[in-house]
Parts: sequence; structure tokens; C-alpha cells
Amino acid sequence: MVRTVKYYVGLSNKDGELSEDQVNDLIKIVSDYFEAFTVYPAKGYWNRQGEKTFIIEIVDFGTPLKTFIDFEDSLSAWLKATDQECVLKLVVHSNASFINAESDK
Repeated sequence: MVRTVKYYVGLSNKDGELSEDQVNDLIKIVSDYFEAFTVYPAKGYWNRQGEKTFIIEIVDFGTPLKTFIDFEDSLSAWLKATDQECVLKLVVHSNASFINAESDK
């Protein structure tokens, strides 16, 4: 069984939009824990207010639980440092596989 873990991260706080450096700090944190992930932009709503958002998507083929716990501790510290309230975490259990290029053609 594979699971997809998505983190929905708003890019603003009470002082306005987060800086590019703050966003890059978060991407660095993610890359410290996971070799592969996808980040894509979205528009989210929090307290009925629209905001720029990005989604971090990790397709997990068996990452140790401790890795996620440690990552989420670092994520919580980033939230505090950037004056963010929270991040939405969505976990979906599914099946997945890799499609490889044929090397003998």
C-alpha cells in the first residue's frame, strides 16, 4: 500500500505575503527529509480570505514514520517562525507504481 501525503501551505500571515526566502526555507526543510516530492501552486481560502497557497505532495512508498514526525516538528517550527497558524495535512491511501523506460530498444 502506498500513501500520498499532501501539505497545504498558505503563503500569507497577518503581516502579508511570506517572502521568497521564507518559502525557500520551507522547501529546504522538505528536501532535508524527503528525496522526492512535488510542490505546486494553488489558491486557498482560510477564514473566508483567499491567499496564495502551495501544496507539498509526497508519494510515500514506506518512509519510516519517524521521518514524518521529525519533518512535522520542523514544519511546526517553521510555522511559528513565519507566524502561520497551521497547515492542512491530507493522507490518501492508494496504489502506485513506477513506469520505467525500456532499456533494450
